[in-house]
Amino acid sequence: MTENNISIDEETLESLHLVRTWLSIATSGTLATLSRKPNIDGFPLGSVVPFCLDGIGRPVILIAGIAAHTRNLREDNRATLFISDPEADGDPQASWRASLVGRFVELTTSTETVSYQETVSENEMSIIRAKYIERVPQATSYFSTHNFKFWRLSEVLTIRYIAGFGRIRWLDGKSYLNAMTNYAFPEFENGALNHMNIDHEGNLLEMISAFYEVEPKTAQMITLNVDGFCVQTTEPHGFYSFSFDNLIKESGQYKSSIIRVLASARKLNKSK
Repeated sequence: MTENNISIDEETLESLHLVRTWLSIATSGTLATLSRKPNIDGFPLGSVVPFCLDGIGRPVILIAGIAAHTRNLREDNRATLFISDPEADGDPQASWRASLVGRFVELTTSTETVSYQETVSENEMSIIRAKYIERVPQATSYFSTHNFKFWRLSEVLTIRYIAGFGRIRWLDGKSYLNAMTNYAFPEFENGALNHMNIDHEGNLLEMISAFYEVEPKTAQMITLNVDGFCVQTTEPHGFYSFSFDNLIKESGQYKSSIIRVLASARKLNKSK
């Protein structure tokens, strides 16, 4: 694999994929922005933030318009997102952690933007919202208060990677985005998606009923990638996200991963 004609060696590629796995495991991290408060202007300001991931593994956070981080990012969108092993036991330095350094942009569906904004389609915004709500169910109430907006780490400059004692590396952010863009099985994903919509709509409805307690009339899978899938429904209209328990490493794993989501849904439905 290459990025700008620069080869990515196998060891680096393995590290990049490991970071992508960590981002799937960690549902929150520490966001550090540059303070705009007069007496601490330019100093890093940290806070815990939940996040989801877009289709190529870029973190997306949801923050209120009144938040200090929002004010900071509007003035200077350089920031760091630090993640660590949520199941670490004992010495936290013995486990994995990573810092993703780059620039956040506020996502908007408007075509008229300012310097800190990036335009996305209505469909992409709906999918991001569904992915975020899957990780943070209480976020459904956020959208009616304090002008909450999604911000994405769209430009990853570098990643500080620590996989335990002595396993420390700096990874190129562009290489990460390039590797994750190519980390897909599009032909198989398209075929599996069409198969689910033609032959297994009932199973999609089962999953929505179990995990979201909604009984829509129709359901169609609209995205399928290495970390899960998203379903769009009618009556009521909605978007719903379902994550796999592990990232897909080869195309043959899609079927078993979807089956495990369905099995969990049926188990949950039986317990109600």
